[in-house]
Amino acid sequence: MPVSRKRATASKRSQASKARKAEALAEGADVEFDGETYTIPPYEEWDIDALEAMDDQRYTVAIRGIIGDDQYSTFRSRHSKIGELEAFLTKLMDVGDGKGNS
Repeated sequence: MPVSRKRATASKRSQASKARKAEALAEGADVEFDGETYTIPPYEEWDIDALEAMDDQRYTVAIRGIIGDDQYSTFRSRHSKIGELEAFLTKLMDVGDGKGNS
């Protein structure tokens, strides 16, 4: 396959991925993590404090602000390690494509 055709195919996949992420932000999404499903609300419903916490690298506050107290309590009851928190945050940001981090 010629290089230009490979680039076009990769570009189409990238555009499709961005479209799925944009849709998830607009509509909300479910995120599966360690056998539990967490619901992320649409981006417009995220609390400004959560975004500011993300900017300030206060990730536990940001996660709690995005998924809410009940879901955060569920997460904390099952996970107590920083690595687990980082993996969960990565999952959340994969859905949001890092949009909350300026």
